[in-house]
Amino acid sequence: MIATAVGDVLPIAVTVAISPVAIISGVVLLLSEHGRAKAVLFAVGWIVSLLVVTGIAVAVTDVAEEDSPAATDDGVKIFTLILGLIFLGLAVISWRRRPAPGEPASEAKLLARVTAMSGLSVLGLGLVEAVAIVKNVPLSLGAGARIAEDTGNRSEAWIVLVIYVLIASLGILLPLLIAIVGGHRLDPALNNFREWLEANISPITIITCLVVGVYFVGKGLAVFS
Repeated sequence: MIATAVGDVLPIAVTVAISPVAIISGVVLLLSEHGRAKAVLFAVGWIVSLLVVTGIAVAVTDVAEEDSPAATDDGVKIFTLILGLIFLGLAVISWRRRPAPGEPASEAKLLARVTAMSGLSVLGLGLVEAVAIVKNVPLSLGAGARIAEDTGNRSEAWIVLVIYVLIASLGILLPLLIAIVGGHRLDPALNNFREWLEANISPITIITCLVVGVYFVGKGLAVFS
């Protein structure tokens, strides 16, 4: 049951992890004064938010499934289908709003303020970014519903929930781990990585929304079988 549930939410977790704005925020913090400590606080805020949002979906779906298993199963599939259509719509919107060649994305302009934040502000930033990035909340709600559907009991559900959140946080945790292990000699590489992400926020967002939309639509269409 656990392996099935992890396999089912793995693509969703990877999609949440591929959040360019959050990754850039973490890298910018790493390159700032007291960067390692700030990046840890940012990661903690991110993880807590994802745990809460996904945990709510797990709990609600679990209770509903106890009352009406068949209706809950169909409800999860319909919800998944709706999410897929929403993400396909977001892909279209992102495509139409993409910046002109050579023009920086609007998100990149806002990240200049991150380096001046205090430790408490950085913690708050992690809490907010995890839910403010458009795709994260619906993805985590969808993941929570799938976790509750795929697991046999609450203990299994919470184990999968933790695994999901950790994978969904890899975009932030991996640069932090690299910085801690590699030290400041890797700062130039991290800075180059940040610049590449800033230059490619728009295409990454479009491709991510498109892939997620197709994935969710495919899962949701099972309601008609």
